[in-house]
Amino acid sequence: LGISYGPVIALLAGLISLIIKILLMDIERSRNETKLNRLIQKIAILEGEIDRLQADRESEKTRDR
Repeated sequence: LGISYGPVIALLAGLISLIIKILLMDIERSRNETKLNRLIQKIAILEGEIDRLQADRESEKTRDR
């Protein structure tokens, strides 16, 4: 490689491993963010369904009176 100072190889290897680790962590963070967004959407859908069912129940109560 033409490196005249030996410890530079260890520093370079460490730097490369840190860059790879950071990239892998970023990929994992992106996956978790996608999962979180999907869960938020599912919760919103379920809350809407609960609200609709509660409104249906209330309208049935007022009709039965």
